[in-house]
Amino acid sequence: MMQVRLAGHNLDYDLLLEIRAALQAAADLPETGSAEAEETRRRAAALLAKDNWTPETLSAAYARISRDPRPVGELRAVAREEVDAARRSNARIIFGLGHASVAEHAVFNLDILGVSRLAVEEIEKMRLCSYTEKSQRYILLDEDYVVPREVAAAGREEAFRALVAEQNAFYREAYERLLPWVLESNPELAAEKKNHRMLEGLAKEDARYGLSLATTVQLGETLNARNLEALISRTASHPLAELQEFSRRVYEAVAGMAPSIVKYTEATAYRADPRDPIRKEAARAGRTDKERPPEPAVLLHCPDDAEIRIVAALFHSFGDRDAAACLARARSIGPAGREGVV
Repeated sequence: MMQVRLAGHNLDYDLLLEIRAALQAAADLPETGSAEAEETRRRAAALLAKDNWTPETLSAAYARISRDPRPVGELRAVAREEVDAARRSNARIIFGLGHASVAEHAVFNLDILGVSRLAVEEIEKMRLCSYTEKSQRYILLDEDYVVPREVAAAGREEAFRALVAEQNAFYREAYERLLPWVLESNPELAAEKKNHRMLEGLAKEDARYGLSLATTVQLGETLNARNLEALISRTASHPLAELQEFSRRVYEAVAGMAPSIVKYTEATAYRADPRDPIRKEAARAGRTDKERPPEPAVLLHCPDDAEIRIVAALFHSFGDRDAAACLARARSIGPAGREGVV
């Protein structure tokens, strides 16, 4: 018989803290001689002692599905009762055997506040995560902004603040002037009050052309442990000091929560710029006098030299040589060279 059971779902972390506080209060109840009160104290203390308030148990249980014939509900129960064993299992399967997809069963929610518009663009590059961002269409922005550490270190903080203040003043003035213009330009829509919020949003969107990328925003992000690990490492590897700080803060927020599935969070040369080696190799392609041929936008067939064409496309994307030169270079470096590029 088919069964579908809810195994878990996202819970607000503050709610978990309230539950733990309530359990602690129950465990600390004074002795009254009542069997019922004693049973309440015992159960609360037992729940607190388990230390299984972690998404790691789901990863461990689901990892066992492939090799353990027991029902998955039983596997989850075992993982909850044996957290240390579950963590050892996760570490062995994810990092020892390389089955990183197991970490994707553990999910985290992050509140992100006070980051710049520029930093958000880098944070939201990971499209396997979910984001909801403070809308610059629905909300009239205030004057909060980030002063980049690099700007302050260069002795330009005062000039930077003056520039952003001027941009913010322009934004406010532009919105005040744009709003009546938008309403007058759309008389049929403006005639109905229900459309005013949408029209106001158009004015806000146009006004923000004058805003700095230092303007702060906030967002909520939902991501699994595998992507959480990648997010911490990738932002730690970024040259911007703001993103390096973001990496540290994310790590601090989740540190100790799931150590068996979030491990490799340090900055790496590869994450700093994985395209740099390709750029260097592409730069070694010669130049030709031929006009750059038109490039197809869709893969229509798979020719025998597909590997050569793919490497040539990489050279073309990250270099400044024409297509013919990139193709010649891709051919000349041989199979081992092309494998290295890929």
